[in-house]
Amino acid sequence: EQVKEATADFRKAIEDALPEIPNFSFNDLSRFAPEASLLLAGLVAPLQLNFLHAENLARLGFSGALFTADLLALLVDRNQICRTESWDILGHDHVLHNFVSVDMLALGFTLLVSTQCLLDCQATFRELSEMENPTAEASAAAAADIPEDPEEA
Repeated sequence: EQVKEATADFRKAIEDALPEIPNFSFNDLSRFAPEASLLLAGLVAPLQLNFLHAENLARLGFSGALFTADLLALLVDRNQICRTESWDILGHDHVLHNFVSVDMLALGFTLLVSTQCLLDCQATFRELSEMENPTAEASAAAAADIPEDPEEA
C-alpha cells in the first residue's frame, strides 16, 4: 500500500505520457521490465568482481610470502636432520622437512589458482572497458554489420 501511495504521482505521469496506447495500465510495464533480482545482480556484479580481484591479489601476496619462507627454510636446512621425540609414529628424521614440503605444495597450488583468477579478472576488466569505450576498429566493425537498407534490418 505504501509503495503504491509513494509512486502514485509517478504512475500518473507515465500513464499521462503514454495516452496513445489503448487500455494502458501501469501493471503492463511489469511484462517488459526486468526482474528485481536481475537489476540487483547487474548492480552488484562489478563490486563482486572488484572484491574477487582484491581477495586474490591479497591471497597471492600472502601465499607467495609463505611459499618463499618455506623454500628458504628448506634450502637453508636441507642437510640438517630434524629430530623429534614426540612424533614417534612419523619417524624421527626429516619430519618437519616433509611438513614444510607438503605446505609448499599446497601454497604452490594456491599461487596457481590465485594467478589464474587474477588473469581472468583482468580479462573481464579489459572486456568491460572495451564495451564502455569501443575502439575505432570495433566501431567500424559494428557499423559494417548494419545494413544500409532499413527494410533489411
